[in-house]
Amino acid sequence: MATKKKYYWLKLNDDFFSRPKIKKLRKIAGGDTYTIIYLKLQLLSLKDEGNLYFEGIEDTFIEELALTLDEDVDNVKVTILFLINQGLIEEVEKDEFRLIETHAAIGCESESTQRVRRHREKKKEAKLLQCNADEIKCNTEIEIDIEIDKDKKEINKEKKVFEKSKFEEENESVLFLFTKFKEICVSLPEPRDLTKKRKAALRGRLKEYDQKQIIDVFQAVEASDFLTRRVQTNNSSWPGATFDWILTPANFIKILEGNYKNKDSPAIKPKINFNRYGNEQDLKELLKDGF
Repeated sequence: MATKKKYYWLKLNDDFFSRPKIKKLRKIAGGDTYTIIYLKLQLLSLKDEGNLYFEGIEDTFIEELALTLDEDVDNVKVTILFLINQGLIEEVEKDEFRLIETHAAIGCESESTQRVRRHREKKKEAKLLQCNADEIKCNTEIEIDIEIDKDKKEINKEKKVFEKSKFEEENESVLFLFTKFKEICVSLPEPRDLTKKRKAALRGRLKEYDQKQIIDVFQAVEASDFLTRRVQTNNSSWPGATFDWILTPANFIKILEGNYKNKDSPAIKPKINFNRYGNEQDLKELLKDGF
Protein backbone atom coordinates (compact mmCIF):
# COMPACT_ATOMS: atom_id res chain seq x y z
CA MET A 1 0.00 0.00 0.00
CA ALA A 2 1.37 3.42 -0.95
CA THR A 3 2.20 5.75 1.93
CA LYS A 4 -0.27 8.62 2.20
CA LYS A 5 1.37 11.98 1.89
CA LYS A 6 0.75 14.81 4.31
CA TYR A 7 1.38 18.48 3.78
CA TYR A 8 2.41 20.78 6.62
CA TRP A 9 2.44 24.54 7.04
CA LEU A 10 3.29 27.08 9.73
CA LYS A 11 0.55 29.56 10.72
CA LEU A 12 1.91 32.94 11.84
CA ASN A 13 -0.29 35.47 13.62
CA ASP A 14 -0.51 38.86 11.94
CA ASP A 15 1.17 40.42 14.99
CA PHE A 16 4.21 38.12 14.85
CA PHE A 17 6.71 40.90 14.08
CA SER A 18 5.11 43.34 16.54
CA ARG A 19 5.32 40.98 19.52
CA PRO A 20 7.73 42.27 22.21
CA LYS A 21 10.00 39.20 22.19
CA ILE A 22 10.41 39.28 18.41
CA LYS A 23 10.95 43.05 18.43
CA LYS A 24 13.64 42.57 21.08
CA LEU A 25 15.30 39.87 18.99
CA ARG A 26 15.36 42.10 15.90
CA LYS A 27 16.90 45.02 17.81
CA ILE A 28 19.99 42.97 18.66
CA ALA A 29 22.88 43.47 16.25
CA GLY A 30 22.21 40.91 13.52
CA GLY A 31 18.65 40.49 14.81
CA ASP A 32 17.04 40.09 11.39
CA THR A 33 19.30 37.10 10.75
CA TYR A 34 18.37 35.59 14.13
CA THR A 35 14.67 36.11 13.36
CA ILE A 36 15.04 34.26 10.06
CA ILE A 37 16.83 31.43 11.89
CA TYR A 38 13.95 31.23 14.39
CA LEU A 39 11.45 30.91 11.53
CA LYS A 40 13.62 28.27 9.84
CA LEU A 41 13.80 26.33 13.12
CA GLN A 42 10.00 26.34 13.31
CA LEU A 43 9.71 25.09 9.74
CA LEU A 44 12.29 22.39 10.47
CA SER A 45 10.17 21.15 13.39
CA LEU A 46 6.83 20.94 11.53
CA LYS A 47 6.74 17.17 10.95
CA ASP A 48 7.74 16.50 14.58
CA GLU A 49 5.05 18.72 16.15
CA GLY A 50 7.42 21.50 17.18
CA ASN A 51 10.33 19.29 18.35
CA LEU A 52 13.94 19.27 17.13
CA TYR A 53 16.14 16.18 17.55
CA PHE A 54 19.94 15.80 17.61
CA GLU A 55 20.96 13.06 15.17
CA GLY A 56 24.69 13.10 15.99
CA ILE A 57 25.75 14.16 12.50
CA GLU A 58 27.91 16.93 13.98
CA ASP A 59 29.71 17.14 17.35
CA THR A 60 27.08 19.41 18.94
CA PHE A 61 23.39 20.09 18.49
CA ILE A 62 24.11 23.70 17.49
CA GLU A 63 26.59 22.67 14.77
CA GLU A 64 24.10 20.14 13.42
CA LEU A 65 21.31 22.74 13.31
CA ALA A 66 23.63 25.19 11.55
CA LEU A 67 24.47 22.54 8.94
CA THR A 68 20.80 21.67 8.39
CA LEU A 69 19.67 25.29 8.17
CA ASP A 70 22.72 26.34 6.13
CA GLU A 71 23.43 29.11 8.66
CA ASP A 72 26.52 30.30 10.55
CA VAL A 73 27.17 28.31 13.77
CA ASP A 74 27.61 31.44 15.93
CA ASN A 75 24.37 32.95 14.63
CA VAL A 76 22.46 29.74 15.43
CA LYS A 77 24.08 29.65 18.89
CA VAL A 78 23.00 33.21 19.71
CA THR A 79 19.47 32.54 18.42
CA ILE A 80 19.06 29.39 20.55
CA LEU A 81 20.32 31.20 23.68
CA PHE A 82 17.90 34.06 23.13
CA LEU A 83 14.96 31.70 22.58
CA ILE A 84 15.78 29.75 25.76
CA ASN A 85 16.00 32.88 27.87
CA GLN A 86 12.75 34.25 26.44
CA GLY A 87 10.86 30.99 27.02
CA LEU A 88 10.34 30.31 23.31
CA ILE A 89 12.32 27.06 23.29
CA GLU A 90 13.16 24.52 25.97
CA GLU A 91 15.68 21.75 26.25
CA VAL A 92 13.64 18.58 26.87
CA GLU A 93 16.59 16.20 26.90
CA LYS A 94 20.21 16.33 25.83
CA ASP A 95 19.21 15.47 22.26
CA GLU A 96 15.84 17.24 21.99
CA PHE A 97 14.54 20.82 21.86
CA ARG A 98 10.86 21.85 21.97
CA LEU A 99 9.67 25.09 20.35
CA ILE A 100 7.03 26.20 22.86
CA GLU A 101 4.66 28.17 20.62
CA THR A 102 5.15 26.20 17.41
CA HIS A 103 2.96 23.16 18.16
CA ALA A 104 -0.24 25.23 18.14
CA ALA A 105 0.80 26.98 14.92
CA ILE A 106 1.27 23.81 12.85
CA GLY A 107 -1.30 22.88 10.23
CA CYS A 108 -1.45 19.78 8.06
CA GLU A 109 -3.73 17.99 5.66
CA SER A 110 -3.68 14.70 3.81
CA GLU A 111 -3.09 14.27 0.11
CA SER A 112 -6.74 13.29 -0.33
CA THR A 113 -7.87 16.64 1.09
CA GLN A 114 -5.73 18.41 -1.48
CA ARG A 115 -7.23 16.25 -4.23
CA VAL A 116 -10.74 17.30 -3.21
CA ARG A 117 -9.72 20.94 -3.45
CA ARG A 118 -8.22 20.37 -6.90
CA HIS A 119 -11.32 18.50 -8.07
CA ARG A 120 -13.56 21.34 -6.97
CA GLU A 121 -11.43 23.77 -8.92
CA LYS A 122 -11.64 21.51 -11.96
CA LYS A 123 -15.38 21.31 -11.56
CA LYS A 124 -15.69 25.08 -11.62
CA GLU A 125 -13.52 25.21 -14.73
CA ALA A 126 -15.57 22.46 -16.37
CA LYS A 127 -18.79 24.36 -15.80
CA LEU A 128 -17.34 27.24 -17.74
CA LEU A 129 -17.15 24.99 -20.78
CA GLN A 130 -20.31 24.82 -22.85
CA CYS A 131 -22.03 21.46 -22.35
CA ASN A 132 -24.92 20.40 -24.55
CA ALA A 133 -28.08 22.14 -23.40
CA ASP A 134 -30.16 18.92 -23.34
CA GLU A 135 -27.65 16.94 -21.24
CA ILE A 136 -28.31 16.77 -17.49
CA LYS A 137 -24.58 16.64 -16.74
CA CYS A 138 -21.57 16.57 -18.96
CA ASN A 139 -19.19 13.61 -18.64
CA THR A 140 -16.52 15.73 -17.01
CA GLU A 141 -18.83 16.74 -14.15
CA ILE A 142 -19.93 13.14 -13.55
CA GLU A 143 -16.34 11.87 -13.31
CA ILE A 144 -15.37 14.68 -10.95
CA ASP A 145 -18.40 14.03 -8.72
CA ILE A 146 -17.49 10.33 -8.45
CA GLU A 147 -13.91 11.18 -7.44
CA ILE A 148 -15.11 13.76 -4.91
CA ASP A 149 -17.50 11.24 -3.31
CA LYS A 150 -14.65 8.74 -2.96
CA ASP A 151 -12.35 11.34 -1.43
CA LYS A 152 -15.07 12.54 0.96
CA LYS A 153 -15.47 8.99 2.29
CA GLU A 154 -11.71 8.69 2.70
CA ILE A 155 -11.51 12.04 4.51
CA ASN A 156 -14.36 11.11 6.85
CA LYS A 157 -12.65 7.82 7.63
CA GLU A 158 -9.35 9.58 8.38
CA LYS A 159 -11.20 12.14 10.50
CA LYS A 160 -12.84 9.43 12.64
CA VAL A 161 -9.49 7.67 13.18
CA PHE A 162 -7.85 10.98 14.12
CA GLU A 163 -10.64 11.96 16.52
CA LYS A 164 -10.56 8.54 18.21
CA SER A 165 -6.78 8.72 18.58
CA LYS A 166 -6.99 12.26 19.93
CA PHE A 167 -9.69 11.26 22.45
CA GLU A 168 -7.63 8.30 23.71
CA GLU A 169 -4.51 10.47 23.99
CA GLU A 170 -6.47 13.12 25.90
CA ASN A 171 -7.82 10.52 28.35
CA GLU A 172 -4.28 9.25 28.98
CA SER A 173 -3.11 12.81 29.69
CA VAL A 174 -5.98 13.43 32.11
CA LEU A 175 -5.25 10.24 34.06
CA PHE A 176 -1.52 11.00 34.06
CA LEU A 177 -2.05 14.51 35.49
CA PHE A 178 -4.51 13.25 38.11
CA THR A 179 -1.87 10.76 39.27
CA LYS A 180 0.90 13.42 39.21
CA PHE A 181 -1.20 15.71 41.41
CA LYS A 182 -1.48 13.02 44.09
CA GLU A 183 2.26 12.32 43.85
CA ILE A 184 3.30 16.00 44.09
CA CYS A 185 0.70 17.71 46.31
CA VAL A 186 1.12 15.47 49.35
CA SER A 187 0.26 18.35 51.74
CA LEU A 188 -3.23 18.74 50.26
CA PRO A 189 -6.31 16.56 50.67
CA GLU A 190 -6.05 13.65 48.25
CA PRO A 191 -8.92 13.54 45.72
CA ARG A 192 -10.48 10.08 45.75
CA ASP A 193 -12.24 9.86 42.41
CA LEU A 194 -11.55 11.24 38.95
CA THR A 195 -15.11 12.47 38.43
CA LYS A 196 -16.60 13.78 35.18
CA LYS A 197 -16.31 17.30 36.54
CA ARG A 198 -12.62 16.83 37.30
CA LYS A 199 -11.97 15.26 33.91
CA ALA A 200 -13.63 18.26 32.27
CA ALA A 201 -11.53 20.66 34.36
CA LEU A 202 -8.29 18.90 33.38
CA ARG A 203 -9.30 18.85 29.71
CA GLY A 204 -10.04 22.55 29.94
CA ARG A 205 -6.57 23.32 31.27
CA LEU A 206 -4.97 21.02 28.64
CA LYS A 207 -6.56 23.11 25.92
CA GLU A 208 -4.80 26.20 27.31
CA TYR A 209 -1.53 24.81 28.69
CA ASP A 210 0.79 21.86 28.09
CA GLN A 211 1.40 19.06 30.59
CA LYS A 212 4.65 20.59 31.85
CA GLN A 213 2.94 23.87 32.78
CA ILE A 214 0.20 22.02 34.65
CA ILE A 215 2.78 19.99 36.57
CA ASP A 216 4.64 23.24 37.30
CA VAL A 217 1.44 24.55 38.90
CA PHE A 218 1.14 21.43 41.08
CA GLN A 219 4.75 21.88 42.21
CA ALA A 220 4.17 25.59 42.92
CA VAL A 221 1.15 24.72 45.07
CA GLU A 222 3.10 22.19 47.13
CA ALA A 223 5.90 24.73 47.63
CA SER A 224 3.51 27.45 48.81
CA ASP A 225 3.12 27.81 52.58
CA PHE A 226 -0.12 29.73 52.08
CA LEU A 227 -1.82 27.24 49.74
CA THR A 228 -0.83 24.26 51.90
CA ARG A 229 -1.63 26.14 55.16
CA ARG A 230 1.83 25.45 56.56
CA VAL A 231 1.71 28.99 58.00
CA GLN A 232 -1.07 30.78 59.87
CA THR A 233 -3.07 33.36 57.90
CA ASN A 234 -5.28 36.28 58.95
CA ASN A 235 -8.19 34.46 57.35
CA SER A 236 -8.93 31.66 59.80
CA SER A 237 -11.66 30.32 57.50
CA TRP A 238 -9.22 29.67 54.61
CA PRO A 239 -9.19 25.86 54.29
CA GLY A 240 -6.21 25.70 51.94
CA ALA A 241 -6.04 24.72 48.28
CA THR A 242 -7.76 21.64 46.89
CA PHE A 243 -7.56 19.82 43.56
CA ASP A 244 -10.82 21.41 42.36
CA TRP A 245 -9.84 24.89 43.58
CA ILE A 246 -6.50 24.72 41.75
CA LEU A 247 -8.07 23.77 38.41
CA THR A 248 -10.47 26.73 38.44
CA PRO A 249 -9.23 28.94 35.55
CA ALA A 250 -8.88 32.11 37.66
CA ASN A 251 -6.96 30.32 40.43
CA PHE A 252 -4.83 28.31 37.99
CA ILE A 253 -3.46 31.39 36.20
CA LYS A 254 -2.71 33.12 39.51
CA ILE A 255 -0.64 30.15 40.67
CA LEU A 256 1.13 29.95 37.29
CA GLU A 257 2.01 33.65 37.51
CA GLY A 258 3.55 33.13 40.97
CA ASN A 259 0.97 34.99 43.08
CA TYR A 260 1.24 32.46 45.92
CA LYS A 261 5.02 32.07 46.10
CA ASN A 262 6.64 32.29 49.50
CA LYS A 263 8.16 35.72 50.05
CA ASP A 264 11.66 34.31 50.35
CA SER A 265 11.38 32.15 47.21
CA PRO A 266 14.12 32.98 44.68
CA ALA A 267 13.15 33.88 41.14
CA ILE A 268 13.22 30.93 38.74
CA LYS A 269 15.68 31.38 35.90
CA PRO A 270 16.06 29.20 32.80
CA LYS A 271 18.63 26.46 33.18
CA ILE A 272 21.20 26.35 30.42
CA ASN A 273 23.62 23.51 29.87
CA PHE A 274 26.58 25.59 28.69
CA ASN A 275 28.52 22.52 27.63
CA ARG A 276 25.92 21.92 24.92
CA TYR A 277 26.64 25.18 23.15
CA GLY A 278 30.40 25.67 23.23
CA ASN A 279 32.77 27.68 25.42
CA GLU A 280 31.06 28.57 28.70
CA GLN A 281 32.78 31.93 29.18
CA ASP A 282 31.93 33.06 25.65
CA LEU A 283 28.29 32.22 26.20
CA LYS A 284 28.15 34.02 29.53
CA GLU A 285 29.49 37.12 27.76
CA LEU A 286 26.67 36.81 25.23
CA LEU A 287 24.12 36.70 28.01
CA LYS A 288 25.40 40.02 29.35
CA ASP A 289 24.26 41.69 26.12
CA GLY A 290 20.67 41.77 27.31
CA PHE A 291 19.37 38.24 26.82
